[in-house]
Amino acid sequence: MRVGLVVATAALIAVAFFTRGRAAADGTGQEVWRQFRGQIVLSDVLLAAASDFASEASRISSLRRMQRNEILGAGGFWRMHGVAFLDPPPASGALALRATDVTDPRDPRFIRLFEMPAQSGDRELAMDDLVLTGAMGFQPGHKVLLEVERHDDDLGGTPGGPPPPVPTGKRDVYAKGVVTLR
Repeated sequence: MRVGLVVATAALIAVAFFTRGRAAADGTGQEVWRQFRGQIVLSDVLLAAASDFASEASRISSLRRMQRNEILGAGGFWRMHGVAFLDPPPASGALALRATDVTDPRDPRFIRLFEMPAQSGDRELAMDDLVLTGAMGFQPGHKVLLEVERHDDDLGGTPGGPPPPVPTGKRDVYAKGVVTLR
């Protein structure tokens, strides 16, 4: 009897831990997703998980209040946290975060590709503790376009590697946002 109770408790804790911050497929979080779909909300502080809010309205209010268009750097690096509201939810969990310098809109410059593990069908992608550095090619005062996209060998480029060739076809972009690095 006690062993069963311990196993059940452990299973409940594991489920709570692994689903923290994910929007459930059963319809919860729909209003938050509708408000932010296709966007990446970025902040300079860690964003609370969806399960930490009493209502969707309070989460929407918090995300709007914490969202930043500029991130301050320190010592040559910028640390940010965010959540991407994927539209449509990807069929595959193989995602990447593409960073492009768009300071000069006529001449966008690829900077880096980051692997972003996700689950198939997720509507939200937590991006906690994303660190950008000057050594990676990021520069203070520049605007950076961040796009969550499908990642596979057809896209070209290696996460953390040299710039990929210009894509020949349309990329599947699920969410995007622009931030200025200060």
